Amino acid sequence: LTVGGIMAIEPKVIHFEGAIGTEDTWVRTNEGMECLTAGEDFPLVSEW
Repeated sequence: LTVGGIMAIEPKVIHFEGAIGTEDTWVRTNEGMECLTAGEDFPLVSEW
């Protein structure tokens, strides 16, 4: 992804009773990736 490029990450969990998902939009800067939607107060949880 080039600097200034934007991408969305949309993980989903599908269950027979329904589904749940979230979406975050990220931009690549010279310093790395920056989340545009969650903000710094929202904890990033990557394990269940």
